[in-house]
Amino acid sequence: LLYKDLEEANKKASKAGVTFSKNLGIIATHKTVAILPFSTDIEVKKSKTTSKKEVIKDEANLSDDVQVALYKYLMKNQFGYAVDFQEISKTNQILKNKGLLQVMSSTPNEDLAEALGVDAVITGAFSKEMVGSKMKNVITKTLTSGLIGSATGEAEIKMMITDRESGDVIWRIDTEEKGKFS
Repeated sequence: LLYKDLEEANKKASKAGVTFSKNLGIIATHKTVAILPFSTDIEVKKSKTTSKKEVIKDEANLSDDVQVALYKYLMKNQFGYAVDFQEISKTNQILKNKGLLQVMSSTPNEDLAEALGVDAVITGAFSKEMVGSKMKNVITKTLTSGLIGSATGEAEIKMMITDRESGDVIWRIDTEEKGKFS
């Protein structure tokens, strides 16, 4: 991409919450990308039946669900990509074996990419505010239609691709949805 083309693409994409680095061209050299578990935060409002323990469990499950859903989504559309995506089980096993799974948030993304033996990593955060207590099908619409959630409330998803060599964030998206999701 030419710098002028990148500026124009950034202007259009910024309306959708997407930002490209001026070093976006580096992605053409990537062979393998790993999708890391997402950080998750669920806030349940107006629920007398959902305990803090249930929310913590749902957050852990949601972290896995987002990682797997993103992997499946990318694999379903893999013919449009020039990179391979590391198997989720391999990614998580390496992180666990190297003691990085519990300290990911304090470890630079380029160091995680190095430990995983990949050219870049996709990281992200998913936060969901729900009114009520139902927590089913939260992530499916996130990746398939851009809507986040399955109940009334608010949700936010942030994702970025970080290059291992430079440590640069080469692509980023921040989205927020409000309303009733079904």
